Amino acid sequence: MIVSLPTDGMNTIVPLRPDVAVAWKVMPEFLERVKKFAAKYTPEADVGRLLISIVKSFPHMAPYFGFALIGNDSGKIVGHSLISLEREYEDANPWVTIHHVESDVPLSEAIRSQFVDMVEEYAQAFGAKELRLLALSQAHARYYRRWGFGDERIWMRRELEDKGGTSNEFSCHDYSKDS
Repeated sequence: MIVSLPTDGMNTIVPLRPDVAVAWKVMPEFLERVKKFAAKYTPEADVGRLLISIVKSFPHMAPYFGFALIGNDSGKIVGHSLISLEREYEDANPWVTIHHVESDVPLSEAIRSQFVDMVEEYAQAFGAKELRLLALSQAHARYYRRWGFGDERIWMRRELEDKGGTSNEFSCHDYSKDS
């Protein structure tokens, strides 16, 4: 059980865990922020499914977990982060991916440091060995390098042509007949 929540005097970080009373109160506002963030930065995402997954994860704190930054004066969310516990295959070491980090107010060094510490604590509690995030631009990458992240991979993307829906059937071309 958390005894006190990290604060810099102006804002307080609230981990969205079932044993934190204020987490229950701010969850609807948190979900609305996630919905808007996803629509803005990942319009291809199935936001409805994401929100359902977050709600289902709340009692277990995995695979999705969130943090809300609450303005001490307003009592409203002024920032949020969504993270998830992931693994490549069943017996692999897990890692934590930071999906969303958004703040309507400048983040003090104290809050930034406390946030990173809380994410690390969460990751270690689930046996994760590393944190990952995807920077959407060079400016974001520069910012996250200050948080201790380093460049590792170059993610690339290619849109697939819509061929008329999904059938859940997959048949491979027989390349042996192409001679």
